[in-house]
Amino acid sequence: MTLPLDTEATLLFVLSARWNRMPDDIDDIQQEYIEFLEEREWNQYHTPQNVAQAISVEAAELLELFLWHDNIESEQIANYDDFVEEVRMEIADILIYSMSMAHQLDIDLTEAVTTKLEQNKDRFDMEVSKKIREEKDEWQRK
Repeated sequence: MTLPLDTEATLLFVLSARWNRMPDDIDDIQQEYIEFLEEREWNQYHTPQNVAQAISVEAAELLELFLWHDNIESEQIANYDDFVEEVRMEIADILIYSMSMAHQLDIDLTEAVTTKLEQNKDRFDMEVSKKIREEKDEWQRK
């Protein structure tokens, strides 16, 4: 069985058609994705390895959008609606596959993100972050 390349777009359509809005809570969105997979009997294809590969592919597609562009400020990019929409869809793909992986491995996404943010606060305290900024400023194009 071959899966459609853009199952995420289908999911977004199904979600918006079902509720005429997107769920507000990450757990609701994750549950809707699980139901989407189960209804189509696609769980068998969403192994941790396949999902990790899909995350990598989608991240590469996001990166590809910026290929050959200079390091443009976000305020300037925001003026290009079509480009921002493409970025939005690639981010959605990455998030959807990440939710799939979290479900398979019984990872609470809210707890995982909260924990990671706390670790980053400790790892990149004000002194370390200042040093990083200074080093990066030396290498940035002016």
